[in-house]
Amino acid sequence: MELSGIWKLMHFDVGEKNPLELAAPGFDDRFWIGASVPGDVHTALVERGIIDPPYYGHNDIKSRWIEQKEWWYRTTFTLDQVSEAGEKTELHFEGLDTFATIYVNGHEIGKTDNMLMSHHFDITRIARKGWNSIAIKFDPLSLHNKDKELFDWSSYTKERPWIRKAAMNFGWDWGPRMVTVGVWGKVRVKQYRHAKIEHIASVTAVLSETKAVVHVTAAIKRYVKPANYRLSINIVEHDGRIAAAA
Repeated sequence: MELSGIWKLMHFDVGEKNPLELAAPGFDDRFWIGASVPGDVHTALVERGIIDPPYYGHNDIKSRWIEQKEWWYRTTFTLDQVSEAGEKTELHFEGLDTFATIYVNGHEIGKTDNMLMSHHFDITRIARKGWNSIAIKFDPLSLHNKDKELFDWSSYTKERPWIRKAAMNFGWDWGPRMVTVGVWGKVRVKQYRHAKIEHIASVTAVLSETKAVVHVTAAIKRYVKPANYRLSINIVEHDGRIAAAA
């Protein structure tokens, strides 16, 4: 189930609100603004006319207040059925920018500190049949780097080396400082039965005019006692034809 679309968005001063209140399933977010997911806060505020496009004139400076705030996203989803024995329900994020705390149905399920990788969380015991809520709190970067050592060899800003975040956010000789925040990748709820493929990788072992050999490895995570599973792999051409199978 993909959760792309319009979520609810609002900002607060750090410590202004109780996180459990804002993450509660029944919290009234009717007066929050709409924001596209995937997306980011700057884009949402421009679309709503709250800030001027930051790439014109000195508008980037006028919008720097964004990086000092605590930002919240909220949405809901519906499950037709909950996981049974041997099944798992997971919440997948392709990209969260950057220091996020995630809540499902008011329960904190995890934190992130890297916008450059995907994240997934087990929500099997929290998700319920029917209506469910998701809330995400994004901290300002200053809360997480204020005690870090500052290196003289770091160009432009001293905070950049400590944060797993797009480096151009902090300004460069060719661009302004614009510290982005938000749900920049797709969000999905996935349900697995018995097992799932966690990782898959391929390496070209032999390649010539007459022969090609590809080694494929896969990491499988199972949710039930050991059983006999068969893994089938197809190598498919651009036109859909199967070039090889194992």
